[in-house]
Amino acid sequence: MLTNKTTTSLIPVSNRYYFLDLIRAITLINMIAYHALYDLVYLYQISIPFYTGKVGYLWQQSICWTFIFLSGISFHFGHHPVKRASILTMSGLLITVITLLFMPELPVFMGILSFMGMAWFCMILIQPLIKKLQPAYSFGLAIILFIFSRNINSKSLGFESFHILDLPDFLYQSPVGFIFGFPTDHFISGDYFSLFPWFFLYLAGYYLWELLKRNDTILNLLQKGSLPLLNQIGRHTLPIYLIHQPLLLLLFELIFKK
Repeated sequence: MLTNKTTTSLIPVSNRYYFLDLIRAITLINMIAYHALYDLVYLYQISIPFYTGKVGYLWQQSICWTFIFLSGISFHFGHHPVKRASILTMSGLLITVITLLFMPELPVFMGILSFMGMAWFCMILIQPLIKKLQPAYSFGLAIILFIFSRNINSKSLGFESFHILDLPDFLYQSPVGFIFGFPTDHFISGDYFSLFPWFFLYLAGYYLWELLKRNDTILNLLQKGSLPLLNQIGRHTLPIYLIHQPLLLLLFELIFKK
């Protein structure tokens, strides 16, 4: 707990938007820290009150929102979207298999990487449509749809404590409904990002870039501020994501199992 287009890249290969790499790296470091505390709290029973309270929840949500939003932006860059979507999907399935084998009490179904892979495939399929839409209105609509559908996993429309209406139970009875945002009452996942509502946030990122790329001043600013170490982390989030949890668990085993 992160980027491509079916046409030619918008920027020369020699140029990068270092600010996006920087934000991605900072978010990844935050995620690693969050997961480290998760392991300490739930695997090693160490009390960290702020982590299990509102502060911890807001921290977790800020990480998720940023990664998904940035992934929507990043869809614009690159040349092999199908390959990228496939890699993300297979990586998500790998995490599912590993957690089923080693953490069967809390497996991961439809985790962040599985969501990313599905989002990419969806974007590839609907590119002819979304490219015809006006970016400013589409950005606003995507944000509104995300807000109104944020609680869809909890059988309602609304955002956090803001409740609009309950959704019918029949939507949540399919064993594969969790993929789209309609989990059954018995569904359990240690990391869960269904296609909806999160695809709307992904779309918001996509359309924000459609607006930003028209402003040369903003593009020039985004290319400044290169910090080599953080930029490298931001460019390699996927392999770091895949190895960070096993490394954390190994470290904690060495510390606590002496």
